[in-house]
Amino acid sequence: LFWRDLPALMPWLIAFIRSSTPAEVDRIIRVLGQLLRLAEAGHAPLMQESGAEALFRRHGCLYLYKTPQKFAAARNDIDMRQREGVRMDILDADAIRAAEPGLAPVYHKGIRFSDTYFLDNPHQYALGLARSVEARGGAFVRGEAAGIRSSDAHVGVSVNGEWLTADHVVVAGGAWSKRLAVSAGDKVLLDSERGYHVNFPEDGAKLNAPCCYPEHGFYMTPLQEGLRAAGTVELGGLGAPSRPVRTAVIAQLARELVPGLGQTGREWLGFRPSMPDSLPVIGPSPQDPRILYAFGHGHIGLTLAGITGRMVADLVSGQDLPMDISALRPTRF
Repeated sequence: LFWRDLPALMPWLIAFIRSSTPAEVDRIIRVLGQLLRLAEAGHAPLMQESGAEALFRRHGCLYLYKTPQKFAAARNDIDMRQREGVRMDILDADAIRAAEPGLAPVYHKGIRFSDTYFLDNPHQYALGLARSVEARGGAFVRGEAAGIRSSDAHVGVSVNGEWLTADHVVVAGGAWSKRLAVSAGDKVLLDSERGYHVNFPEDGAKLNAPCCYPEHGFYMTPLQEGLRAAGTVELGGLGAPSRPVRTAVIAQLARELVPGLGQTGREWLGFRPSMPDSLPVIGPSPQDPRILYAFGHGHIGLTLAGITGRMVADLVSGQDLPMDISALRPTRF
């Protein structure tokens, strides 16, 4: 936390606490479970059309626990995932060492999620999607969206001082979506969970699959550009400067967990658009159903991007949705 920001954060934090009761957590898990079970169906056609299938690595993912106590403390998480049908295998120290010889042997048990996959280069996937949009006749306008307004004939978006008009507008601006919703007349309790990234450009081969020690709060993922260590949570909004101490701590811990890492390369700060209940906002504006919201996915934005886009398209075209989205309405707080 930036303590000076605490007063402004209070509405979000109070809603966060109210969303943290056992009954609310159980409800939230069930809604997220529905969404996540649709994630594959959302991305599969996009991968194919954008030519991105070669970027997806189906190597699973490891969660690691250093001591029997740390593993025992994860029992509730394990039970919750089993209830939701998540396939996992519990590994002992020897199995972990065989799977990831590049890790320092500071683990007691691990959990392997073998159904997971990751993108070797998310930027290339985005570029492939952009080419697909253009091939279908879409056009990109580069600029800052400053506001939205409605009229009887259309919806307008102010970009670079000009009003662009359309039959529908989709607000999918991540952590910057809140001010656009406000301009449309909707108050949305959205804030930013800032996350830090450190890249080790020479060390992508030191791990075979993403690895996470939950107690440290970040993942280490082997990518084309190297080994990326990324995570942590900082409630600091969009305007506060980056805090180098965050990337320094991640880099230090990554070196302890993966011996022999070389020099760091890119270091950067990202903004996770987060709602207090960890559920995204998907659905029409109460002010104007021609304005559709698609943001607030927190830590799983890329995961749920495909199915979110599919549901927004279904809303525009009047098709049946694959799930009830009333829990995702923009004004639920």
